[in-house]
Amino acid sequence: ANYQFDDAITLAKAFIKNAPTTSIQTIACEQAYATIWKAYPWDWTLASLTGISLVDGQQDYTISNSDFWRLKDARITRTDLTPNRYQELTLLENLPPELSLKVGWGGFSSVCRDAKTGKLRLERAAQVPSGTTMQIDGTYQKQPTKITSTSSTLESPDYYFQTFVEMLLYYFYKFGD
Repeated sequence: ANYQFDDAITLAKAFIKNAPTTSIQTIACEQAYATIWKAYPWDWTLASLTGISLVDGQQDYTISNSDFWRLKDARITRTDLTPNRYQELTLLENLPPELSLKVGWGGFSSVCRDAKTGKLRLERAAQVPSGTTMQIDGTYQKQPTKITSTSSTLESPDYYFQTFVEMLLYYFYKFGD
């Protein structure tokens, strides 16, 4: 990434006949960037989920990544074997609490982010026998970056610059109308 937000502002202002934007340009950049960011889990918006150790009898797990926005993919990794073993999980919108039944290695199938608690929830409580270590791993989309200065550099690759300028123009027109 080589372009700064100021580069996009300079280009966009030419299209709006140099109308004054000083009072709105930071918020317009913020809105434009967040709109593009949230449209799709672009590779530059993704990060690795910090492994969450499974606990016997537990169904819900706290996400420790402070910039977590949404889950892209997830798996259970069994770390007590060499090499590690992996079991991919299907992402679901919702899963009900189910603590009366347990699921162990080979039986995991799905996970969701519980809307009320913000935690990851497996389809059932985990069954973790003594000597077995498993964790939830995966990829998540980070929260959109807060724009505090138009002199900062866009995180997106340069080939998204034109898209950002178009979105910035949209917000300049919207806020200027």
